[in-house]
Amino acid sequence: MKKPTKEKLRSTIKSLKYKIDLMYLVNKTEFIEKDLKITYKRTMTHLEQIYLCALRYGLSRRSYITGVIPDYLLVQELSDACKKVMIRDIEECKDYGHDCDKVSWMRLLKKLKDK
Repeated sequence: MKKPTKEKLRSTIKSLKYKIDLMYLVNKTEFIEKDLKITYKRTMTHLEQIYLCALRYGLSRRSYITGVIPDYLLVQELSDACKKVMIRDIEECKDYGHDCDKVSWMRLLKKLKDK
């Protein structure tokens, strides 16, 4: 077996580095590479990703927003992927804010699990 040249190794490393960088850039997506053409399959919509940002912002806050976010999310149609992440985030939260805030988050958690 022939030993690879330094140039071939550099090219391979550069290609791998590109793929690793690409994986970090693609948020919550799967990628498929075919003939150097990359297509993306999103698991969540952009709007659902914004919902997740709002949920993560609101968790452990002590303000009116902790009542607004769960109430708004209760009436939204969410994909299974989005629900799964929201359930995990709520369950892993160590501080829900005030007791009244915890009630709102637990109501949302129950609704997400029931859907």
